[in-house]
Amino acid sequence: AVYRLLLLTGARRNEIAGLRWTEVDFDRRRLVLPPSRTKAGGRTGDRRISLNDMAFGILQRLYKTRGRSQFVFPATKGDNGYATSESKIWRDKVLPKAKLEGVRIHDLRHSFASFALADGASLPMIGKALGHANSRATERYAHLSDDPVRALAERIGERFSPKT
Repeated sequence: AVYRLLLLTGARRNEIAGLRWTEVDFDRRRLVLPPSRTKAGGRTGDRRISLNDMAFGILQRLYKTRGRSQFVFPATKGDNGYATSESKIWRDKVLPKAKLEGVRIHDLRHSFASFALADGASLPMIGKALGHANSRATERYAHLSDDPVRALAERIGERFSPKT
């Protein structure tokens, strides 16, 4: 569930791994993270992360089974209260099972940005969703595959081609 939420929200690993139930606003379908829990980039105020239907459903199901804990992903051992082993699980279990090499957890955040860009979202909109303070950070995240770039080139070429 941690990995799916990372991909579906574009949130940072620690924002999801350390997520508290008090930070989940079920009424408004969003996460509300205080500045102390985010890379605020000098900003003040809470970071709000909108939840799509799939992410919202995951949190609803988790609340039914884990709602008594302070954390959405409580620690199974240790004293910090929330799960910190997701990197080890990712490396040792998820990647081998998926037959992937060299894919980092943080790449899920990059994928969120790339999918958003491919779906036509603007860089400022993607930056807001990712909680970026400036557009340069967003540009590094939003990688375009060749297909949308090729389609864009074709559309521009069609504007200048003679009509038959």
